[in-house]
Amino acid sequence: MAGEGGTDTLEHSLNQFVSSYQQFHTGIVEYTEGVDQLTTIYDDVHRGIKDLHNGTTEIKDGSEELQEGTSTLYQETRGLPKQMEAGIDEFLNSYKGEDFVATSFMSEKNKKIETVQFILQTEGINHPEIEVKEEEKKEKARILESFEATFYWQ
Repeated sequence: MAGEGGTDTLEHSLNQFVSSYQQFHTGIVEYTEGVDQLTTIYDDVHRGIKDLHNGTTEIKDGSEELQEGTSTLYQETRGLPKQMEAGIDEFLNSYKGEDFVATSFMSEKNKKIETVQFILQTEGINHPEIEVKEEEKKEKARILESFEATFYWQ
């Protein structure tokens, strides 16, 4: 029986080995499939990394271009406020008329001026002369004589 016990143990160990080998084989197959998937996926990862690198390079180039443009804008516009002020002053000076002498049409008698006054020049207004009859002149003369007689002391 001593021989049989060893055979049983050997048989049992071989059965375990075969069972374990099948699990090992299944694990190896799954491992190789995973490695195959990894190589397929790695191509995508590699393309993504390459695209990321290209995009980062474009951002760097764009940033440099933006910096150059901003620098140019600054250089071209840093004196703009002074240029604008000088241009506005020049424009206004052309309308000031420093050599212009204003003529006032205001009467020197008018001392209390608080508002704007306007003078309009138009053609003269001509009234037709009214002929006064001799009788009216005589009547006016009589009225004047009676007025003088009333208020004057002679």
